[in-house]
Amino acid sequence: GIMHCPSRMYAVATALIIGHVGSFGARVGAVGVTAQFETPVVAYVAPTTHAWFSQIFNPGTGPLVLVASLGGDGTAAKCPGTCAGTPGPSGKCPDVNGSVHCSLALISKDFGKSWDSLESWAGGNEIVPIAGADGGVTNGTFLSLPYMLEVDYTTNTTATSVNGYARVDSAGTYTHNASSDFKMVWHAPSGIKWPSVLVHSGSVVTLKDASLLTTLYGHGDGVYRSWTAHSATYFARSTDAGRTWNGLAEIPWQPAFGAHADGPGEPNTARLADGTLWCVFRSDATQYYWSAVSTDEGVSWHNVSMLNFSWSVRPQLRVTSKGILVLTGGRPGIDLWASADRGNSWTRFNIAETHNRLLAGGDPSQLYDQQVVNVDGPHVPRALPEPETSSYTGLTEAADGSLVVSYDRLANGWQNRVWAANGTLLPGCWGSADRIFTMRLTLTAT
Repeated sequence: GIMHCPSRMYAVATALIIGHVGSFGARVGAVGVTAQFETPVVAYVAPTTHAWFSQIFNPGTGPLVLVASLGGDGTAAKCPGTCAGTPGPSGKCPDVNGSVHCSLALISKDFGKSWDSLESWAGGNEIVPIAGADGGVTNGTFLSLPYMLEVDYTTNTTATSVNGYARVDSAGTYTHNASSDFKMVWHAPSGIKWPSVLVHSGSVVTLKDASLLTTLYGHGDGVYRSWTAHSATYFARSTDAGRTWNGLAEIPWQPAFGAHADGPGEPNTARLADGTLWCVFRSDATQYYWSAVSTDEGVSWHNVSMLNFSWSVRPQLRVTSKGILVLTGGRPGIDLWASADRGNSWTRFNIAETHNRLLAGGDPSQLYDQQVVNVDGPHVPRALPEPETSSYTGLTEAADGSLVVSYDRLANGWQNRVWAANGTLLPGCWGSADRIFTMRLTLTAT
Protein backbone atom coordinates (compact mmCIF):
# COMPACT_ATOMS: atom_id res chain seq x y z
CA GLY A 1 0.00 0.00 0.00
CA ILE A 2 2.99 2.35 -0.02
CA MET A 3 3.14 4.73 -2.95
CA HIS A 4 5.99 7.05 -3.91
CA CYS A 5 5.66 10.24 -5.91
CA PRO A 6 8.31 10.38 -8.69
CA SER A 7 7.64 14.00 -9.58
CA ARG A 8 6.16 16.79 -7.55
CA MET A 9 3.67 19.49 -8.43
CA TYR A 10 3.44 22.71 -6.46
CA ALA A 11 0.60 25.09 -5.83
CA VAL A 12 0.36 28.39 -4.06
CA ALA A 13 -2.88 28.13 -2.14
CA THR A 14 -5.62 30.69 -2.13
CA ALA A 15 -6.52 31.71 1.37
CA LEU A 16 -8.86 33.71 3.52
CA ILE A 17 -7.50 36.17 6.07
CA ILE A 18 -9.53 36.20 9.25
CA GLY A 19 -9.22 38.86 11.91
CA HIS A 20 -9.31 37.51 15.44
CA VAL A 21 -9.28 39.39 18.71
CA GLY A 22 -7.41 36.80 20.74
CA SER A 23 -6.78 36.35 24.42
CA PHE A 24 -3.13 37.20 23.86
CA GLY A 25 -3.38 40.52 22.05
CA ALA A 26 -5.89 42.55 20.07
CA ARG A 27 -5.74 42.69 16.31
CA VAL A 28 -3.58 45.56 15.04
CA GLY A 29 -3.66 44.64 11.37
CA ALA A 30 -3.89 41.55 9.24
CA VAL A 31 -0.52 39.94 8.61
CA GLY A 32 -0.98 37.37 5.88
CA VAL A 33 0.63 33.98 5.34
CA THR A 34 1.18 32.29 1.99
CA ALA A 35 1.55 28.54 1.51
CA GLN A 36 3.27 26.48 -1.14
CA PHE A 37 1.86 22.93 -1.19
CA GLU A 38 3.44 19.86 -2.75
CA THR A 39 1.44 17.08 -4.40
CA PRO A 40 -0.24 14.85 -1.80
CA VAL A 41 1.33 11.44 -1.24
CA VAL A 42 -0.69 8.29 -0.64
CA ALA A 43 0.96 7.05 2.54
CA TYR A 44 -1.25 3.99 3.00
CA VAL A 45 -4.14 2.16 1.32
CA ALA A 46 -6.38 -0.06 3.48
CA PRO A 47 -8.60 -2.27 1.28
CA THR A 48 -9.96 -4.41 4.16
CA THR A 49 -9.79 -2.19 7.26
CA HIS A 50 -10.27 1.37 8.39
CA ALA A 51 -7.30 3.76 8.14
CA TRP A 52 -7.80 6.99 10.08
CA PHE A 53 -6.92 9.12 13.15
CA SER A 54 -3.33 9.59 11.93
CA GLN A 55 -0.56 11.43 13.74
CA ILE A 56 3.03 12.27 12.75
CA PHE A 57 5.94 12.19 15.19
CA ASN A 58 9.39 13.74 14.81
CA PRO A 59 12.01 11.89 16.91
CA GLY A 60 14.52 14.65 16.16
CA THR A 61 17.03 12.73 14.03
CA GLY A 62 15.56 13.39 10.57
CA PRO A 63 13.11 10.53 9.86
CA LEU A 64 9.41 10.93 10.64
CA VAL A 65 7.00 8.33 12.04
CA LEU A 66 3.30 8.22 11.08
CA VAL A 67 0.84 6.20 13.16
CA ALA A 68 -2.85 5.53 12.57
CA SER A 69 -5.71 3.28 13.62
CA LEU A 70 -6.97 0.48 11.39
CA GLY A 71 -9.77 -0.56 13.75
CA GLY A 72 -13.26 0.74 14.42
CA ASP A 73 -13.96 3.86 16.46
CA GLY A 74 -15.64 2.09 19.36
CA THR A 75 -17.21 -0.39 16.90
CA ALA A 76 -16.13 -3.97 17.43
CA ALA A 77 -15.39 -6.17 14.43
CA LYS A 78 -18.12 -8.77 13.91
CA CYS A 79 -15.91 -11.03 11.78
CA PRO A 80 -13.16 -12.79 13.76
CA GLY A 81 -9.63 -11.89 12.79
CA THR A 82 -10.57 -8.58 11.19
CA CYS A 83 -10.17 -5.04 12.49
CA ALA A 84 -13.53 -3.76 11.34
CA GLY A 85 -15.36 -6.44 9.39
CA THR A 86 -19.11 -7.11 9.34
CA PRO A 87 -20.74 -10.10 7.59
CA GLY A 88 -23.07 -9.34 4.72
CA PRO A 89 -26.68 -10.53 4.32
CA SER A 90 -25.49 -14.14 3.97
CA GLY A 91 -23.70 -13.98 7.31
CA LYS A 92 -20.46 -14.89 5.56
CA CYS A 93 -17.15 -13.86 7.15
CA PRO A 94 -13.76 -14.33 5.50
CA ASP A 95 -11.58 -17.28 6.38
CA VAL A 96 -8.82 -15.66 8.43
CA ASN A 97 -5.96 -17.54 10.03
CA GLY A 98 -4.96 -15.71 13.21
CA SER A 99 -5.56 -12.00 13.56
CA VAL A 100 -4.41 -8.78 11.95
CA HIS A 101 -2.79 -5.76 13.53
CA CYS A 102 -5.30 -2.96 14.00
CA SER A 103 -2.70 -0.21 14.22
CA LEU A 104 -0.40 1.19 11.57
CA ALA A 105 3.11 2.64 11.70
CA LEU A 106 5.04 4.08 8.77
CA ILE A 107 8.43 5.76 8.54
CA SER A 108 9.67 8.45 6.16
CA LYS A 109 13.38 8.96 5.54
CA ASP A 110 12.90 11.84 3.12
CA PHE A 111 10.99 14.42 5.17
CA GLY A 112 7.53 13.07 4.37
CA LYS A 113 7.93 12.69 0.59
CA SER A 114 7.41 8.91 0.78
CA TRP A 115 6.57 6.33 3.43
CA ASP A 116 7.57 2.75 4.20
CA SER A 117 6.21 0.22 6.67
CA LEU A 118 7.51 0.22 10.26
CA GLU A 119 6.49 -3.28 11.30
CA SER A 120 8.15 -3.37 14.73
CA TRP A 121 6.51 -0.20 16.11
CA ALA A 122 5.51 -0.74 19.73
CA GLY A 123 2.65 1.77 19.57
CA GLY A 124 1.95 5.16 21.08
CA ASN A 125 -0.34 8.18 21.04
CA GLU A 126 2.43 10.77 21.43
CA ILE A 127 6.18 10.69 21.98
CA VAL A 128 8.48 12.42 24.46
CA PRO A 129 12.02 12.90 23.09
CA ILE A 130 14.56 11.94 25.75
CA ALA A 131 17.58 14.25 25.92
CA GLY A 132 21.09 12.83 25.86
CA ALA A 133 23.32 12.56 28.89
CA ASP A 134 24.48 16.15 28.37
CA GLY A 135 20.88 17.37 28.37
CA GLY A 136 21.21 18.37 24.75
CA VAL A 137 19.41 17.38 21.58
CA THR A 138 17.87 13.93 21.58
CA ASN A 139 19.68 11.14 19.77
CA GLY A 140 16.33 9.82 18.59
CA THR A 141 15.42 8.05 21.81
CA PHE A 142 11.87 8.73 22.93
CA LEU A 143 9.19 7.60 25.33
CA SER A 144 5.85 6.69 23.75
CA LEU A 145 2.65 7.65 25.54
CA PRO A 146 -0.39 5.39 24.99
CA TYR A 147 -3.96 6.53 24.50
CA MET A 148 -5.81 4.68 27.27
CA LEU A 149 -5.08 5.00 30.97
CA GLU A 150 -6.23 2.58 33.65
CA VAL A 151 -7.88 4.43 36.53
CA ASP A 152 -7.62 3.04 40.07
CA TYR A 153 -11.31 3.05 40.99
CA THR A 154 -10.66 2.61 44.73
CA THR A 155 -9.74 6.29 45.02
CA ASN A 156 -9.95 7.71 41.46
CA THR A 157 -6.87 9.79 42.25
CA THR A 158 -4.27 7.69 40.39
CA ALA A 159 -4.06 6.05 36.99
CA THR A 160 -1.42 4.01 35.19
CA SER A 161 -0.35 3.34 31.62
CA VAL A 162 2.22 1.07 30.05
CA ASN A 163 4.75 2.97 27.99
CA GLY A 164 7.61 2.09 25.71
CA TYR A 165 11.15 3.31 25.13
CA ALA A 166 12.30 3.32 21.51
CA ARG A 167 14.77 4.98 19.18
CA VAL A 168 14.83 6.07 15.55
CA ASP A 169 18.35 6.91 14.40
CA SER A 170 19.30 9.19 11.52
CA ALA A 171 19.29 6.26 9.08
CA GLY A 172 15.69 5.46 9.98
CA THR A 173 16.50 2.32 11.95
CA TYR A 174 13.85 1.73 14.62
CA THR A 175 14.67 -0.07 17.89
CA HIS A 176 12.19 -0.82 20.67
CA ASN A 177 14.09 -0.90 23.96
CA ALA A 178 11.64 -3.24 25.67
CA SER A 179 13.87 -3.72 28.72
CA SER A 180 13.38 -0.02 29.52
CA ASP A 181 9.57 -0.09 29.34
CA PHE A 182 7.78 0.77 32.57
CA LYS A 183 4.37 1.54 34.03
CA MET A 184 3.74 5.28 34.17
CA VAL A 185 1.78 6.76 37.10
CA TRP A 186 -0.64 9.68 36.76
CA HIS A 187 -1.81 11.55 39.88
CA ALA A 188 -5.00 13.64 39.74
CA PRO A 189 -4.84 17.38 40.47
CA SER A 190 -5.33 18.29 44.11
CA GLY A 191 -8.99 18.07 45.12
CA ILE A 192 -10.02 16.44 41.84
CA LYS A 193 -10.81 12.81 41.08
CA TRP A 194 -10.08 11.14 37.78
CA PRO A 195 -13.21 10.26 35.75
CA SER A 196 -14.09 6.67 34.92
CA VAL A 197 -12.77 7.00 31.35
CA LEU A 198 -9.39 8.74 31.03
CA VAL A 199 -7.15 9.07 27.97
CA HIS A 200 -3.96 10.87 27.04
CA SER A 201 -4.31 13.37 24.23
CA GLY A 202 -2.14 16.21 23.06
CA SER A 203 1.38 17.47 22.76
CA VAL A 204 4.22 17.46 25.31
CA VAL A 205 5.68 20.89 26.11
CA THR A 206 9.00 21.45 27.87
CA LEU A 207 8.57 23.92 30.71
CA LYS A 208 11.12 26.58 31.71
CA ASP A 209 12.52 24.38 34.49
CA ALA A 210 13.01 21.50 31.98
CA SER A 211 10.05 19.54 33.36
CA LEU A 212 7.34 18.31 30.97
CA LEU A 213 3.69 19.33 30.55
CA THR A 214 1.04 17.26 28.77
CA THR A 215 -2.73 16.89 28.68
CA LEU A 216 -5.46 14.33 29.31
CA TYR A 217 -9.21 14.29 29.03
CA GLY A 218 -11.95 12.03 30.27
CA HIS A 219 -15.61 11.60 31.19
CA GLY A 220 -18.00 9.36 33.10
CA ASP A 221 -19.46 6.00 32.16
CA GLY A 222 -22.51 5.44 29.98
CA VAL A 223 -23.73 6.24 26.50
CA TYR A 224 -21.93 8.76 24.29
CA ARG A 225 -23.12 12.29 25.09
CA SER A 226 -25.13 11.00 28.06
CA TRP A 227 -22.25 10.08 30.35
CA THR A 228 -22.58 9.99 34.12
CA ALA A 229 -20.12 12.91 34.25
CA HIS A 230 -19.30 15.58 31.67
CA SER A 231 -15.97 15.60 29.92
CA ALA A 232 -13.04 17.62 31.29
CA THR A 233 -9.50 18.43 30.18
CA TYR A 234 -6.54 18.03 32.55
CA PHE A 235 -2.94 19.25 32.64
CA ALA A 236 -0.15 17.18 34.20
CA ARG A 237 3.57 17.79 34.85
CA SER A 238 6.49 15.38 35.06
CA THR A 239 9.85 16.11 36.66
CA ASP A 240 11.32 12.63 36.09
CA ALA A 241 11.32 12.32 32.28
CA GLY A 242 7.78 10.96 32.11
CA ARG A 243 7.80 8.26 34.78
CA THR A 244 5.41 10.12 37.07
CA TRP A 245 2.89 12.80 36.20
CA ASN A 246 1.23 15.10 38.73
CA GLY A 247 -2.00 16.86 37.83
CA LEU A 248 -1.82 20.65 37.83
CA ALA A 249 -5.16 21.97 36.63
CA GLU A 250 -8.50 21.21 35.02
CA ILE A 251 -10.68 22.84 32.38
CA PRO A 252 -14.14 21.56 33.28
CA TRP A 253 -17.26 21.34 31.15
CA GLN A 254 -19.33 24.51 31.04
CA PRO A 255 -22.90 25.06 29.79
CA ALA A 256 -21.66 27.07 26.80
CA PHE A 257 -20.29 23.83 25.32
CA GLY A 258 -23.80 22.33 25.24
CA ALA A 259 -25.73 20.08 27.60
CA HIS A 260 -24.66 16.94 25.73
CA ALA A 261 -21.29 18.12 24.41
CA ASP A 262 -18.51 15.56 24.03
CA GLY A 263 -15.92 18.14 25.19
CA PRO A 264 -13.84 19.72 26.45
CA GLY A 265 -11.37 17.20 25.11
CA GLU A 266 -8.61 16.42 22.59
CA PRO A 267 -6.41 19.31 23.80
CA ASN A 268 -3.15 20.43 22.22
CA THR A 269 -0.71 22.92 23.73
CA ALA A 270 2.13 25.09 22.42
CA ARG A 271 4.39 27.83 23.77
CA LEU A 272 3.97 31.20 22.08
CA ALA A 273 6.78 33.64 21.33
CA ASP A 274 6.10 35.65 24.49
CA GLY A 275 6.36 32.54 26.68
CA THR A 276 2.62 32.11 27.16
CA LEU A 277 1.24 28.57 26.97
CA TRP A 278 -1.78 28.29 24.68
CA CYS A 279 -4.07 25.26 24.70
CA VAL A 280 -6.65 24.66 21.96
CA PHE A 281 -9.29 21.99 22.52
CA ARG A 282 -12.45 20.41 21.13
CA SER A 283 -15.64 21.72 22.68
CA ASP A 284 -17.90 19.41 20.67
CA ALA A 285 -17.99 17.77 17.26
CA THR A 286 -18.98 20.26 14.54
CA GLN A 287 -18.52 23.22 16.89
CA TYR A 288 -15.79 25.85 17.04
CA TYR A 289 -12.60 25.15 18.96
CA TRP A 290 -12.08 26.79 22.32
CA SER A 291 -8.80 27.77 23.92
CA ALA A 292 -7.19 28.80 27.20
CA VAL A 293 -3.90 30.45 28.17
CA SER A 294 -1.48 29.99 31.05
CA THR A 295 1.14 32.50 32.18
CA ASP A 296 2.40 30.40 35.11
CA GLU A 297 3.73 27.31 33.31
CA GLY A 298 0.45 25.41 33.34
CA VAL A 299 -0.45 25.79 37.01
CA SER A 300 -3.59 27.77 36.14
CA TRP A 301 -5.54 28.49 32.94
CA HIS A 302 -7.69 31.48 32.09
CA ASN A 303 -9.35 33.30 29.17
CA VAL A 304 -11.29 30.16 28.29
CA SER A 305 -13.01 31.32 25.11
CA MET A 306 -14.29 30.27 21.70
CA LEU A 307 -12.07 30.47 18.61
CA ASN A 308 -14.72 31.53 16.13
CA PHE A 309 -12.57 30.92 13.06
CA SER A 310 -11.50 27.26 13.44
CA TRP A 311 -13.18 23.94 14.13
CA SER A 312 -13.78 21.18 15.47
CA VAL A 313 -12.00 17.85 16.30
CA ARG A 314 -8.52 17.03 17.67
CA PRO A 315 -6.66 20.26 16.89
CA GLN A 316 -2.97 19.97 16.04
CA LEU A 317 -1.07 23.06 17.19
CA ARG A 318 2.55 23.92 16.34
CA VAL A 319 4.88 26.93 16.31
CA THR A 320 7.24 26.59 13.37
CA SER A 321 10.96 27.38 13.36
CA LYS A 322 10.00 30.60 11.54
CA GLY A 323 7.68 31.58 14.40
CA ILE A 324 4.44 30.97 12.47
CA LEU A 325 1.59 29.59 14.56
CA VAL A 326 -0.15 26.69 12.80
CA LEU A 327 -3.41 24.91 13.63
CA THR A 328 -4.94 22.00 11.70
CA GLY A 329 -8.27 20.23 12.08
CA GLY A 330 -11.75 20.21 10.65
CA ARG A 331 -15.11 18.44 10.72
CA PRO A 332 -16.64 19.18 8.50
CA GLY A 333 -13.83 19.53 5.97
CA ILE A 334 -10.06 19.51 6.50
CA ASP A 335 -8.30 22.81 7.15
CA LEU A 336 -5.10 24.54 8.17
CA TRP A 337 -4.99 27.95 9.83
CA ALA A 338 -1.78 29.99 10.15
CA SER A 339 -0.86 33.17 11.99
CA ALA A 340 2.32 35.23 11.65
CA ASP A 341 1.31 37.82 14.25
CA ARG A 342 0.94 35.70 17.39
CA GLY A 343 -2.71 34.87 16.80
CA ASN A 344 -4.05 38.33 16.09
CA SER A 345 -5.04 37.40 12.53
CA TRP A 346 -5.29 34.04 10.81
CA THR A 347 -5.08 32.77 7.25
CA ARG A 348 -7.20 29.74 6.40
CA PHE A 349 -6.12 27.09 3.87
CA ASN A 350 -8.69 24.54 2.73
CA ILE A 351 -6.70 21.28 2.69
CA ALA A 352 -9.43 19.26 0.95
CA GLU A 353 -9.75 21.85 -1.81
CA THR A 354 -5.97 22.05 -2.26
CA HIS A 355 -5.75 18.24 -2.29
CA ASN A 356 -8.30 18.00 -5.12
CA ARG A 357 -6.63 20.75 -7.12
CA LEU A 358 -3.21 19.10 -6.96
CA LEU A 359 -4.65 15.70 -7.91
CA ALA A 360 -7.11 17.00 -10.53
CA GLY A 361 -7.61 14.61 -13.43
CA GLY A 362 -6.35 11.65 -11.44
CA ASP A 363 -8.03 8.69 -9.76
CA PRO A 364 -11.51 9.82 -8.58
CA SER A 365 -11.26 7.48 -5.58
CA GLN A 366 -8.52 9.74 -4.24
CA LEU A 367 -10.53 12.96 -4.48
CA TYR A 368 -12.96 14.52 -2.02
CA ASP A 369 -16.62 15.15 -2.74
CA GLN A 370 -17.74 18.77 -2.92
CA GLN A 371 -19.55 18.22 0.37
CA VAL A 372 -16.11 18.05 1.99
CA VAL A 373 -14.53 20.80 -0.10
CA ASN A 374 -17.29 23.43 0.09
CA VAL A 375 -17.14 24.00 3.83
CA ASP A 376 -16.92 27.41 5.47
CA GLY A 377 -17.73 26.62 9.08
CA PRO A 378 -18.48 23.92 11.63
CA HIS A 379 -22.24 23.94 11.13
CA VAL A 380 -22.15 22.82 7.49
CA PRO A 381 -23.50 19.24 7.27
CA ARG A 382 -20.94 16.47 6.90
CA ALA A 383 -20.84 14.45 3.70
CA LEU A 384 -23.75 12.06 3.08
CA PRO A 385 -24.56 9.19 3.05
CA GLU A 386 -21.46 8.62 5.23
CA PRO A 387 -18.65 10.99 6.28
CA GLU A 388 -15.83 10.91 3.71
CA THR A 389 -13.13 11.83 6.24
CA SER A 390 -12.63 11.71 10.01
CA SER A 391 -11.12 15.23 9.73
CA TYR A 392 -8.42 14.11 12.17
CA THR A 393 -5.00 15.39 11.13
CA GLY A 394 -1.36 14.92 12.02
CA LEU A 395 1.14 17.79 11.87
CA THR A 396 4.88 18.18 12.31
CA GLU A 397 7.82 20.18 10.99
CA ALA A 398 10.41 18.14 9.11
CA ALA A 399 14.15 18.68 9.40
CA ASP A 400 14.20 20.51 6.03
CA GLY A 401 11.81 23.16 7.41
CA SER A 402 8.71 21.94 5.59
CA LEU A 403 5.50 21.19 7.41
CA VAL A 404 3.95 17.76 6.88
CA VAL A 405 0.22 17.26 7.45
CA SER A 406 -1.58 13.90 7.39
CA TYR A 407 -5.29 13.25 6.82
CA ASP A 408 -7.62 10.50 5.61
CA ARG A 409 -10.25 9.66 2.99
CA LEU A 410 -12.75 6.99 4.09
CA ALA A 411 -14.41 4.39 1.87
CA ASN A 412 -17.45 3.80 4.07
CA GLY A 413 -17.40 6.42 6.80
CA TRP A 414 -17.76 5.06 10.33
CA GLN A 415 -19.39 1.87 9.10
CA ASN A 416 -17.50 -1.42 9.25
CA ARG A 417 -16.56 -2.91 5.88
CA VAL A 418 -19.09 -5.55 4.75
CA TRP A 419 -18.01 -9.00 3.55
CA ALA A 420 -19.99 -10.55 0.70
CA ALA A 421 -21.00 -14.22 0.47
CA ASN A 422 -17.99 -15.04 -1.69
CA GLY A 423 -15.59 -13.77 0.97
CA THR A 424 -14.78 -10.47 -0.73
CA LEU A 425 -15.42 -6.98 0.56
CA LEU A 426 -18.28 -4.92 -0.81
CA PRO A 427 -17.31 -1.38 -1.89
CA GLY A 428 -18.20 1.44 0.47
CA CYS A 429 -20.20 4.49 -0.51
CA TRP A 430 -16.95 6.39 -1.28
CA GLY A 431 -14.87 3.59 -2.79
CA SER A 432 -13.12 0.33 -2.06
CA ALA A 433 -10.40 1.43 0.37
CA ASP A 434 -9.59 3.92 3.11
CA ARG A 435 -6.52 6.02 2.36
CA ILE A 436 -4.13 8.09 4.44
CA PHE A 437 -2.46 10.99 2.68
CA THR A 438 0.36 13.30 3.62
CA MET A 439 1.11 16.70 2.12
CA ARG A 440 4.21 18.83 2.53
CA LEU A 441 3.96 22.62 2.58
CA THR A 442 6.01 25.73 3.20
CA LEU A 443 4.52 28.77 4.96
CA THR A 444 5.81 32.34 4.52
CA ALA A 445 4.69 35.50 6.30
CA THR A 446 3.73 38.35 3.97
